Amino acid sequence: KTDNELEVKAREIISENMDAFFERYNDLNRKDWFSIYINSIVLQFDPHTSYLAPNDKDRFDASMSGEFEGIGARLQKRNQEVKIVEVISGGPVWRDELLEIGDIILKVAQPNKEAVDISGMRLDDSIKLIKGPKGTQVDVGIVRRRSKEILDFTITRDKIPLYSVTASYMADDHTGY
Repeated sequence: KTDNELEVKAREIISENMDAFFERYNDLNRKDWFSIYINSIVLQFDPHTSYLAPNDKDRFDASMSGEFEGIGARLQKRNQEVKIVEVISGGPVWRDELLEIGDIILKVAQPNKEAVDISGMRLDDSIKLIKGPKGTQVDVGIVRRRSKEILDFTITRDKIPLYSVTASYMADDHTGY
């Protein structure tokens, strides 16, 4: 490629990264700024201490316990859309082969309630609508990545195991890889 082609591509990538940065920045609310403020003060006194807001603590606890309750998909917000970036093995979405990586979630509804359009909503708020106790159901409207078809699914939430190691091997009774 020529220098001009490389420059054009580099500018496109930088522009996309800047757009994503400011999208996340604009999604910060008062509680997020409070956490940033407190952590900047705490860091000055003890680099090994940090403040966890209630939502962050819940996420931390789930990651340490190795499981959480929900549909079993990791979500990401990009261009005001909530996209599925990973289907977690062992979760309801994976077991029933309902959603695929790249699908965009348009709306979420609890049973017998009005659907909520989540496009443009903060990612944390979208996740709160989707997650829930084991055995409860959630209705999800998506746009299929490949066919651009609009589909609706009812998903029964379950416990999703989070494995830090996806494969292991014991060489003998005392040695593992």
